[in-house]
Amino acid sequence: MPSTGFCTPEESITRGKKRKIIAAAGSYWEEHQGLPPDWRIDFIAIEFDAKGKTKRLEHTENAISES
Repeated sequence: MPSTGFCTPEESITRGKKRKIIAAAGSYWEEHQGLPPDWRIDFIAIEFDAKGKTKRLEHTENAISES
């Protein structure tokens, strides 16, 4: 498969981005009363081919955690 020069969607989530996503989710949860105490952060990977058609669509549950 020829290289596009881009990384995969999964590779684009750096440690810094994970920290920011977790902080944003925590702030949202604290500011909105009545939300369930358990929550998770899922990841949706979407890749397109050269014509703009979906090449891959993948849903990963609990993809980002504080550990």
